[in-house]
Amino acid sequence: MNFYLINGRFYIVDLPGFGYAKVSREERKSWEGMTEEYFRRRESIKGALLILDPRRDMGEEEANVLEWLNERGIGCKVVFTKTDKLSANQLSSRAARLKRESSIAGPVFFSAVTGAGRDLLGRNIREMLEGDSGH
Repeated sequence: MNFYLINGRFYIVDLPGFGYAKVSREERKSWEGMTEEYFRRRESIKGALLILDPRRDMGEEEANVLEWLNERGIGCKVVFTKTDKLSANQLSSRAARLKRESSIAGPVFFSAVTGAGRDLLGRNIREMLEGDSGH
């Protein structure tokens, strides 16, 4: 886990990724346990960001994460990164497909390279912080 203090006001915690990490099944299991324990012990969690690459299909593990968060009442925003790697048509097509195949509503499309989606992501994070998800 990596902790990032933002503007001295809140933390963004980067939890281990599941979908594309090249680790053993046992290591993944230990991450799952660590992640579940983290969410269980942190009453102050305001929400989650699930970072996905729109060039890849959403895997079972990512779908399970969304379901797990939903079952616990933890608000989640899906963020598609690396959007600069796709043309506007490709991105639109991929977004439509991912939305059809999952319960993703209103994802944020973000590119660290171009800055696209930066303001929207910031607004979404502010809304999470100002809201009361009960966690």
